[in-house]
Amino acid sequence: MQEKLQALLDDYDLPQARRLNLVLQAVIVASLLVISLETLPDLSPRARVVLYWADVVIVGVFTAEYLARIYAAPKKLGFIFSFCWIVSTTKPWQN
Repeated sequence: MQEKLQALLDDYDLPQARRLNLVLQAVIVASLLVISLETLPDLSPRARVVLYWADVVIVGVFTAEYLARIYAAPKKLGFIFSFCWIVSTTKPWQN
């Protein structure tokens, strides 16, 4: 199971992995859009609520990906403490 998940996350020769990568890239673009829209001063309260929940869903997707990568990693602690992932996982809290 871990090997299949790791292949899905990292083996871009697999069509499923390419599709997953495209979905994650779309979520990144959506995240940028949400963050940008949240800075507009004249947003209605309803729009702010929608953007808030969109942000919650996006963080949930990134959290699920991170947990999946930890589960699939052969060296879990090495993955958790790798420089790129430390920078990546602290980014949402740097606002």
